[in-house]
Parts: sequence; structure tokens; C-alpha cells
Amino acid sequence: MTASPHLDLASFGVNRDRGFVPEHDPLDRLPDAFRALDDLVPIIPALIMNQDVRRFLAALPELDVAALNSD
Repeated sequence: MTASPHLDLASFGVNRDRGFVPEHDPLDRLPDAFRALDDLVPIIPALIMNQDVRRFLAALPELDVAALNSD
């Protein structure tokens, strides 16, 4: 199937090669400034089961979003 020559796919967030999938793959890990969040991911299920997730999240340090410089 070919796109209509009058249809601007980019205006719909569609990439000709990848469709609705973003042009670049997401990071495997967040930058080092956000390591606390990456370390949290594998233990979330256990925290939820033990009803400790709120306590654990409340204890996380406040992260500086200035370290984020792209999507």
C-alpha cells in the first residue's frame, strides 16, 4: 500500500518506515541521574504484593528533571 502523494504522514505522527512506532528505539536504561528509577523497576511487583510500594516511592530522592534533554 502506498501513501497518497497529498497525505503528510508526519502530521499524523506516522513514519513511512516504522508506522506509529517512534523513529528511534527507547533507551534501555535512563541516564545515571535517574538510576533510582531503573533500580526500582525489577522490584515493583514485590513491593506491590507486600504493600510497600508507597513507602518505597516516598523514600526516593527527588530527581532533577533538568538532566532530561530529549524525549
